[in-house]
Amino acid sequence: MKTPPQKDGSRHNYQATIRKEQGTTQTMDVDKAKGVIYALAVGDALGYPTEFMTLDRIKREYGQEGIRNLPETALYSDDTQMRPLLSLRHF
Repeated sequence: MKTPPQKDGSRHNYQATIRKEQGTTQTMDVDKAKGVIYALAVGDALGYPTEFMTLDRIKREYGQEGIRNLPETALYSDDTQMRPLLSLRHF
């Protein structure tokens, strides 16, 4: 979500208030939070094909450095599906 320009032309990040235990609150930059979730999804898609492989098998099938690029059809696991739901617990 792009931050809309303000009257002065600057862009300010959206903030969200997170409820914490014992009545305290904390603010969070929504753009940064979305970036974290996207990064987790990309990491999950990169690791998905090798999730249950041994290191030796990964090296045999993908080379010494492992998977370096997302496949044409990047799959994801339940980790990606569950992370946004677990994140909602904090709002």
